[in-house]
Amino acid sequence: MAVAQEITRPRHRPVSAFWTIARRDSLAGFLFIAPQLIGIIIFVLIPLGLVFWYSLHEWNVLANTFTYTGAQNYRMLIEDGNLLEVLGATGIFSAGLVVFNLSLALLLAVLLNQKLAGIAIFRTLFFSPVVVSLVAWTIVWGFLLQKNGGINGMLLMVGIEGPNWLREETTAMIRSSSYRSSRMSGLT
Repeated sequence: MAVAQEITRPRHRPVSAFWTIARRDSLAGFLFIAPQLIGIIIFVLIPLGLVFWYSLHEWNVLANTFTYTGAQNYRMLIEDGNLLEVLGATGIFSAGLVVFNLSLALLLAVLLNQKLAGIAIFRTLFFSPVVVSLVAWTIVWGFLLQKNGGINGMLLMVGIEGPNWLREETTAMIRSSSYRSSRMSGLT
């Protein structure tokens, strides 16, 4: 005769009312965004706070002085006669950079999707400015844009007297925008 054994089931611990499904999902979501949030705090918000803090002081590194000036730096900025000219140049540079960068990126994207001979070489050439050192890129463009440099030399071969790209006001803004756009066009 078989003895009936009582089957004992393990007792479940009562589930805490605190850890509901919604709270567990929220915690999982917060854990997923935590690295990005920490990065924003460390690399964006703290530096912005420090920039504002330093802007309220006069800091002479050589004399090792750090004195509180309050809003005096901002008053001097507003009273400066060059402020509007500088803001205008910044606006022109930014607008030119956006227009030129988007146009160049769109053109390159269309070209890269074509089935052409030598497209791999073209892809390498257009991405190379991104990986070339900024110092090397600046030296090359400096030589090309000098008064007697490479671009003016090519223009002179066809009978055109080229401008001083680095010194004239209009060409300097065009050069700065195009230089910056062409440098990063491979990433756009």
